[in-house]
Amino acid sequence: MGGIAGALYSIGYSGHDLEHIVHKTDWNEIFSDIPRRTELPYLVRKETGKFQLVFGLDGVKPVIPSGIIYGQKVSLLFSSLTFPYESITDFDKLPIPYRCVAVDLVTGNQVILKSGSLAKAMRATMAIQPFSHRWSTAIPCSSTVDSPIIYP
Repeated sequence: MGGIAGALYSIGYSGHDLEHIVHKTDWNEIFSDIPRRTELPYLVRKETGKFQLVFGLDGVKPVIPSGIIYGQKVSLLFSSLTFPYESITDFDKLPIPYRCVAVDLVTGNQVILKSGSLAKAMRATMAIQPFSHRWSTAIPCSSTVDSPIIYP
């Protein structure tokens, strides 16, 4: 969560703003990628909600989902919060320079995110599921490092 708070702080959100966002956001809705049942057509509503976990298929082979949720609503929230700064791809050019740390799942090395989409960098720091950011697949650094890391 520190990477998310730090990103928002770096573009001008105050502590009060962050508190307001936390209290006004419907987190159950944000962390669910399933539309509300009332928004589904009747025939779809009749067939949904029967199973707690749904596997995909690769040909005839079952494929386990890569995470509990895919994070579309989380990504949409982050995009809406960072929209005025979406054209800035160098995090040094934000009002307060920003960095966040993740781990490349392929190499196991720490990745310092310092450019690209701020919303996608925020998403990459979350421990929901692995997330592709530019050229690598990353998870939050806190998944592998026990102590905080500070980068200038």
